[in-house]
Amino acid sequence: MRHDLLRTAPAPPPTLSCRLGPPRAAKVGEPIEISFVLTNGGSAPVWVLRWGTPLEDFSGDALRIVGPDGRVLEYQGPMVKRGDPGMQEYVRIEPNASTERVIDAASAYSFAAPGRYSVSFDRGLLDTLTGQGEIPRPRDRHRPIDLTCGPVEFEVGAG
Repeated sequence: MRHDLLRTAPAPPPTLSCRLGPPRAAKVGEPIEISFVLTNGGSAPVWVLRWGTPLEDFSGDALRIVGPDGRVLEYQGPMVKRGDPGMQEYVRIEPNASTERVIDAASAYSFAAPGRYSVSFDRGLLDTLTGQGEIPRPRDRHRPIDLTCGPVEFEVGAG
């Protein structure tokens, strides 16, 4: 048998889905707590880079929020310039399990007017790995995937 013909089959792409949850009660000038749930529907663990998602503190424009006037809210939080990620910047999601994070969207976006808002996540994931492999990876070896969730609509009342 020729050993040069033996190759390891690549891991299947991750089977990930996400869901956003609206705040229970929201008022102008108060925290706007939105939940982000990322679920692994596959049969192998998945490693996901938190960058650019609601799984980390705001370090860039992670959400698309449309205000009552139909305009997209401008991101007003910190912008972070990064090198290669470390292991702590990945989250492992077991098969048929989820990870969840609740974020205060008012800490990075201005909900100054009462009315109906819509929020979605459509940035995708910057790096994912199914099964075993090299984690963390340098940026030039990242494997991004498209991922969209939402929109979720909610009402922000007067303060």
